[in-house]
Amino acid sequence: MNFPNRFLLVDDDPVNNVLTKLTIKRTFNSVEIIDFTEPDEALAFIKEECENSPTPSLLLLDINMPSLSGWEVLERLSEIEGAVKKYFVIFMLSSSVDPSDRDRAQKNPIVTGYFEKPLLQEQLLELPPMFHSNLEES
Repeated sequence: MNFPNRFLLVDDDPVNNVLTKLTIKRTFNSVEIIDFTEPDEALAFIKEECENSPTPSLLLLDINMPSLSGWEVLERLSEIEGAVKKYFVIFMLSSSVDPSDRDRAQKNPIVTGYFEKPLLQEQLLELPPMFHSNLEES
């Protein structure tokens, strides 16, 4: 899969969403960013995308959210794992420094990586080089 030109951000903290969007925009000029503060809305959006004409996307998913944790979101996404793996690159984005969270993310078959908050430009620049070339071409 080519690296997506769209980022989906799922985090219950609107301030963190603004900061994350600014970091993404500073790093990659012309990407679309859609943010959700409600995990259920993000799930509905992703499922609808998978049923219709999905746009490849990088999903940044918070772990600790009040209504539905990032782990619960991953469980629900695993129900449509084939489509998710085909069209979405998933990174956990969390303030958690608990090693068990990082380990759990690494063991999840639909999770590509783990970033600690706040998201830094350096973290985005660590994405595999093929991802950068696709983003810069857009």
